[in-house]
Amino acid sequence: MTTAKISPLKKVSLTIGKGPNQAPFDSGEERVFSFIYGAASGGFCPFESHLADKHCGETLELSLSQEEVYEFFGHLFMPLKNCLDLHIMPPLLHLSVAVTTVEPAEDLEVITAMKDYLGSSVCGGGCGCGCQ
Repeated sequence: MTTAKISPLKKVSLTIGKGPNQAPFDSGEERVFSFIYGAASGGFCPFESHLADKHCGETLELSLSQEEVYEFFGHLFMPLKNCLDLHIMPPLLHLSVAVTTVEPAEDLEVITAMKDYLGSSVCGGGCGCGCQ
């Protein structure tokens, strides 16, 4: 049986756990993070590029510095940060990521994601780059 692979406008759910060198989450060891793949107007962020063509059950180990994390997750940074309850970013963020589901997204989910991603900015709009 072939499982769906990650491709544009699919609803992707990931199980995310902190890596071996990271303190556990405040409540529970793993979190589920869902998003619409490829719905941002600015194209794929590096995180999405690393997930390209992966299937359910495939995994990814990440180790990112504070300086790398914002650019790596791009438009997904704030939703992911909220999902993981990361109030203070550690000097090194270690994550274990597993693809749990890949399914067609409903039209309303795609439209909502596009709207949300248009309004997102990594720097919060105070940098003067016009990203508000």
